[in-house]
Amino acid sequence: MTMKALVFHGPRDARWEDVPRPKPGPGEVLCRVAAVGVCATDIEVYLGVMVYFRMGIMSYPIVSGHEWSGIVEEVGEGVVDRKPGDRVIGETTLACGHCETCAEGRSELCWPRREVGLAGKYQGAMAEYVLIPAVNTFMIPDGVSLREAALAEPAGVGLHGLDLMRIMPGDDVVVIGDGPIGALAAQLVKIAGAPTVVLLGSRDYKMSAILETGIDAAVSRHDADAQAQILAALGGKQAHAVIETSGNAAALETATRLIRLGGKLLILGLYGVDRIPLDVDYLVASEIQVVTSLGATPTYRRVLRMMEKKQLNVLPLQSEYPFARIKEAVDDVTDKRARSVKTLVVNPEIID
Repeated sequence: MTMKALVFHGPRDARWEDVPRPKPGPGEVLCRVAAVGVCATDIEVYLGVMVYFRMGIMSYPIVSGHEWSGIVEEVGEGVVDRKPGDRVIGETTLACGHCETCAEGRSELCWPRREVGLAGKYQGAMAEYVLIPAVNTFMIPDGVSLREAALAEPAGVGLHGLDLMRIMPGDDVVVIGDGPIGALAAQLVKIAGAPTVVLLGSRDYKMSAILETGIDAAVSRHDADAQAQILAALGGKQAHAVIETSGNAAALETATRLIRLGGKLLILGLYGVDRIPLDVDYLVASEIQVVTSLGATPTYRRVLRMMEKKQLNVLPLQSEYPFARIKEAVDDVTDKRARSVKTLVVNPEIID
């Protein structure tokens, strides 16, 4: 039995082709994909610059796609808490549960790394079906659509970073980057009690959509007085914290100048290069705490609850393509032709 999947055979070489349809083994479930997001990491895989290639834990050919929602189609031996018809999302990092980092509660750092569509045996969700261990799935609550749930992973990336940085109620925050991680992180800090949240973006249509979700201000990085606009929106003061999500190395230097003495810098982006110039002396002299974060573990249930309570609003951020146009969707995101914050590829037969 076969299925269609978008297979990356090399840089800029993606083919929507027939591949064997997986059969769930013990403890596994096979899910029919309802929606899959095109992530910046997927684009790095498509272009061949993702850091996992340099680390030796990724190679072509590969089916990418780790932000998804779907419906359980078939369950393997021993699976008792999932059944066909269940609406689920899947975790990206497939932790072993017994290594040192897992024992410390840092399962996102489990090694050797296994991530759906990125590293290890489990291929991604840019396909009609995705195979995953049942233990790494989460039930979608009633009242949360498959479209919304598909953004649980990028929202979780932001939430995990905030957990590590420990944003406090009353902290004013600047978010750099108008992609999905930036858009969702901006909402999350507002939910956490930040009185003022300012986003520094690059595209008017993205910033307009993000403003619909309730943040206070958005400033274009193309404006000559962008920094002055940000400081004005903050009441003339620097931010308690800056969250850098853009993946643009030059933005890190901008970020440091927006943070007050003793403030915090959270880096949520990957940059696709192995060296970045940065004025470390300025960070030290200013006692700016630098925090980095990887992945969404262990935030999925909390994100789904936020969606269920209508605290987290993702629908204004989305546009979609049908699966028949999946390669076009990936190319449009790669070449910056997509006209939304988050591009979803959906199965029109089952999306709700």
